[in-house]
Amino acid sequence: MVGLGSRLGRDDAVGLLLAEALARDPPPGVTVRLREAADALTLAQDLLELCGPVLFVDAAALDAPPGDWRLWPESALALKRHAGAVSTHGLGLAESLAIARDLGFSGTVHLFGVAPFDLTPGSTPSAALTRRLPGLLEALRAALNRLTGAS
Repeated sequence: MVGLGSRLGRDDAVGLLLAEALARDPPPGVTVRLREAADALTLAQDLLELCGPVLFVDAAALDAPPGDWRLWPESALALKRHAGAVSTHGLGLAESLAIARDLGFSGTVHLFGVAPFDLTPGSTPSAALTRRLPGLLEALRAALNRLTGAS
């Protein structure tokens, strides 16, 4: 599992916060990585190194109220690749997946996305997100159990 985000965008840190909480008591067989402001090559390397299904956890623009979450398989994600010439530092998750696939990654990928309350600049998550973290962690654990076949 890879927690994504930035601590400088308030609720954009949700993936990092959930990954940190999960790392304190990870489910059996689950490797937890935190990737703050990671570039596409770092995420592609994670895909190539991790065994089993990979679950990215991040803030996501959902058609849902803030604090809600969704779990998607890669096949259902509408990831948009950047067009034109950009540096590897300007690439996103779609490009990370494409790079890893081109290098032989054949595993399954899912995204656990959480609709943020507040993405304005700041170093602390919103109070509303903080209140939702225990329930989100429980939902994340259930999602990991489904993906890994654990009970």
